[in-house]
Amino acid sequence: MLQSGEVDISKSQRLIKMINEDPQFVEYEKEIAKKIVHHPKFGKEFFEIIDLPLRGIQLGGKRAKGNMLDQFKHPFSVKYRDTWKVAANELTWLLRSIGVITLVVVEKSGNVRIQHKFQDTFDLRASEDGSRSIEYDVVSIISGFLYHDIAGGNDLMKVRGNWINQYSKKDIEWKANGDKIIEEGMKKMKEKLEQDRLKWIRDTQ
Repeated sequence: MLQSGEVDISKSQRLIKMINEDPQFVEYEKEIAKKIVHHPKFGKEFFEIIDLPLRGIQLGGKRAKGNMLDQFKHPFSVKYRDTWKVAANELTWLLRSIGVITLVVVEKSGNVRIQHKFQDTFDLRASEDGSRSIEYDVVSIISGFLYHDIAGGNDLMKVRGNWINQYSKKDIEWKANGDKIIEEGMKKMKEKLEQDRLKWIRDTQ
């Protein structure tokens, strides 16, 4: 695969699942879900969202904070664990940074189909002009040397993907509001515990 001209991951359920579960991609779909549930037609009539801007997604995780040279020199330091997790993540070696085009179809019932598409040139070399994120460049210094220079990986390999995620009305509402619901639930639980504590103090005096 290192010298392949093009790789299409569309039919790889395992890789699509990894992308769908990547933290940045999860947050991206939460943003889309919020747009859907706040749309005036949601739950009332069919509509589409076709004007979402191209979205840059950094897959594979986020590096640790700290001096990059120090991280490279101390790969087993607990402080820099996150950076080396990025370097070890399979998505880093296959995709890392992609520009996603997304189309959304929402049925009157509230059921949703979200189609994601991307095409990218796989390249694990650090940018020379700072055009890529620091996370990309840091991991590229570490893993790009191994991929391109040691393993002889192709600098021009095309990687593409095209898949659809389907959600029920209940699923999309949870995706949009789940964090808020959990936060409010935790707040109410904390308030209830505090009330119980104060009541116990009063009753035992």
